[in-house]
Amino acid sequence: MFPRISLFLCIVLTPALGQTGVAVPALAPFEQVVTGLMSEYGIPGGSVAVTRNGRLVFARGYGYADRESGEPVLPDSRFRIASMSKFVTAVTVMHLVEQGKLRVDQRAFELLPDLQPPPGAREDPRLASITIRQLLTHSGGWDNTVTFDPMFSATMIASALGVASPASTENIIRYMRGQPVQFDPGTRYVYCNFGFSVLGRIIERVTGMSYEQYVRTNVLTPMGITEMRIGQTLTAGRRPGEVKYYADGSIFSILPYVSGPVPWPYGGWQQEGIDAAGGWVTTAIDYARFVNAIDGRRGKRFLSPESVVAMTSRPSIPQWATSSFWYAFGVQVHPSRGDADWDHSGSLEGTTTQFFRTSDGLVIVACFNYRPGNATQQRALGADLSLGLLDAAGRVTNWPENDLFVDYPDADPAASRPALTTREGVVNGASFDRGIVSGSWVTLSGANLAPRALSWTAADIADGKLPTSLDGVKVKIDGEPAYVSYVSPTQINAQAPAGLTPGWIPVEVILEHFTVQRIQPRRNERRLPEPRGMIGGIGASEILVGRHLREKIGRVGRGRSGQAEVAPRRQHPRLPGPGERSYRIGVAPDTIRKGIRAGEWSA
Repeated sequence: MFPRISLFLCIVLTPALGQTGVAVPALAPFEQVVTGLMSEYGIPGGSVAVTRNGRLVFARGYGYADRESGEPVLPDSRFRIASMSKFVTAVTVMHLVEQGKLRVDQRAFELLPDLQPPPGAREDPRLASITIRQLLTHSGGWDNTVTFDPMFSATMIASALGVASPASTENIIRYMRGQPVQFDPGTRYVYCNFGFSVLGRIIERVTGMSYEQYVRTNVLTPMGITEMRIGQTLTAGRRPGEVKYYADGSIFSILPYVSGPVPWPYGGWQQEGIDAAGGWVTTAIDYARFVNAIDGRRGKRFLSPESVVAMTSRPSIPQWATSSFWYAFGVQVHPSRGDADWDHSGSLEGTTTQFFRTSDGLVIVACFNYRPGNATQQRALGADLSLGLLDAAGRVTNWPENDLFVDYPDADPAASRPALTTREGVVNGASFDRGIVSGSWVTLSGANLAPRALSWTAADIADGKLPTSLDGVKVKIDGEPAYVSYVSPTQINAQAPAGLTPGWIPVEVILEHFTVQRIQPRRNERRLPEPRGMIGGIGASEILVGRHLREKIGRVGRGRSGQAEVAPRRQHPRLPGPGERSYRIGVAPDTIRKGIRAGEWSA
């Protein structure tokens, strides 16, 4: 197990630091470490969950989720978890390996034939040999210590490719296929966010679903986790229960049409674009639930014993050959007592996280909504947090026998709230690129969007127009009813009203009683040819979730358009459950000169 190190931390129990959740006197060492660190580093808020042998024995919130409003952190407040997301991606890959859909020694880029290098770029021949195993173990050949991290260079890459900024993850991969690797794949370990982004796109190709949708539906939901999401970039994208993130300094946003300096966590990078590498938002409790489910410490195990061994085995990389620990598939591993301890940290502006899974039955998860701006302080906080949590566990002499999961039970999949996928939730109906154009067809993708699959029929046509309600499902765009041609649990096709004003506008999917919000910048450049049935256009930016429907509406400008065609229907597994959802979508000026009027149908 991890060594238990005695630490002498400055423990300051500040009365002003609010604490929520059930106090557990026997676990006071965790209380002392967390409050001490928050006081020392000026952290506004945090949350800690501890399980022992699958039982939740500690779940506490500290400080402020929103310092300005005084909103406290609760035990189940939601946090960005940064690079702890990589373990989620790795577990998903092993799940697909068990199903025979992937092999860890499969060549990665053979699975992405559509993402080719830019015209004229010379592809490093070593790229062809990179395997899924090497992506999982950070040994693919990229070294951003001597070049750059492409996942945080989306503006530069967009400029180099001549595409709308910020570059999508697909365009980042295209660009990187035209760049050399820095070492032979499989010969070194160098931490690499980009490799996990590639894994996210591979998951999409072999499953036919977006990364987020597949993970939520096929990995997290069977574990009793339904409210985990990919996070959003803008402040308006905070989900209900999500904390506000704090950092030192500000920056001009990576997103176009966001004026003035913004806080680093809300525009320093594109949160949606780092999904598989660092994009998830969840609670400390749910992440502990996730870790316990992997090998069956709590209920049915998600991965087989053989998969867990493969996922945590020592990689055949020279620098790990004699090391007492190693980085395996998305997780650091320390052999212990015939088993192993696992851990991973996460660090972004506004985010510091850490989890441990020990061989003696513990899972410890800590999430905070601040990271110091100084690199030395960042490293110090990471070290103090890691050692402090382990030291706290070592100082506990009487572990409680109760289980707080009774208060935070597994989610019922049948009662799952409707949800759109973050990167692909609202796309053009013809091209499936992100965006919306006045008068165009829009495809909404997610889960639990409708009770069943149903298309319009001739009986639904009134005055030559499509219905605005189909099987009880309605869509409103900027407050106006949209014409609906198809609904299903995972997809809705609707036509945006004509004459929409440029800017951020609300889009509502109304089923019964649930409401979720989204925001999306929208850009157009080229005009569309006349279609036969549906009008479409291409949007080039990610979806950003809005927290309140009536928040201030921002501006958007112009982007790309493409050829329109009747939108094909995506085939996704059906999920039950009605609800009401509302979104905000950015629309650009109507650049379509020809085509049918909104709601009319031509054969």
